[in-house]
Amino acid sequence: MFRFVFCAVVLSGFAANCPDGQPHYRVTVRHIEKGGIGYEDGYTTLEAFLASDPSQWSTTPFLDARGHVFDNGKGAANVGIGLRTLWGNRAYGINTYYDYRNTGRFHSNQWGAGLETLGKIFDFRINGYLPVGAKTSGLAAATFGRFSGHHMFVSQKYHSAMKGADAECGFHFGKSKSFDFYAAVGPYYFIGKKDPATWGGKARISGIFKDTLTLEISDSYDKTFHNQFQGQIALSFSLGPKSKVKEQERTCKMARTLNHRMLQPVGRQEIIVIHNAEASTVAI
Repeated sequence: MFRFVFCAVVLSGFAANCPDGQPHYRVTVRHIEKGGIGYEDGYTTLEAFLASDPSQWSTTPFLDARGHVFDNGKGAANVGIGLRTLWGNRAYGINTYYDYRNTGRFHSNQWGAGLETLGKIFDFRINGYLPVGAKTSGLAAATFGRFSGHHMFVSQKYHSAMKGADAECGFHFGKSKSFDFYAAVGPYYFIGKKDPATWGGKARISGIFKDTLTLEISDSYDKTFHNQFQGQIALSFSLGPKSKVKEQERTCKMARTLNHRMLQPVGRQEIIVIHNAEASTVAI
């Protein structure tokens, strides 16, 4: 009888604590090739993601800071905060970001906000973007346009920041000890102060090796920016201890999966969408 009770206590102790989960501090370096929604050059990113241990509280706050350098030397940045919480076998999150981009002709700023729900297999997220401050640059690069009656018109280019929203449904598949695969697809909508509305769609697929190396390809299409195919590579470095996963009412496998979802990167359009537009004005 004593042996039975002793074994039950030992087994229950092992069941209460699962193998460690994800480190909740990390730094990521990545590069994405040229050709995106609202930008032409590729860029390199340094990102820091800091969160509390999801096993300590039911709600996990996080800080996400990203700095970008385009291939042409111009810069961009994002700073965001958010909360994720567990409810049943899903994680739910809310976030807000402040985005900045230097186009060379003007400095663009915007606020962004997002909602997400993340599960064992399916994810869903929706984001909104609202430029603030200056939304268009000054006119530049005047070229001859046309004659009309007694007037000569010139064509000048300018940059216009576009507000909008996007949504995405993602699918986790092919999970193994070393690899994890993810595919996602969704629509987007953007409109500028002087630009017509544009609808489009984007799809992406990525492979992750031991939560360290990520390779991703994506493709998008709309009538303004047309077809944009990109490749991306990222290296993540963990900082600090790993999360302590507790089984509680879930199996260890589900508990570790949800721990991973609570700490995964936020999916959003991190580069402010800028349209290179033209305006026709009377010269003479």
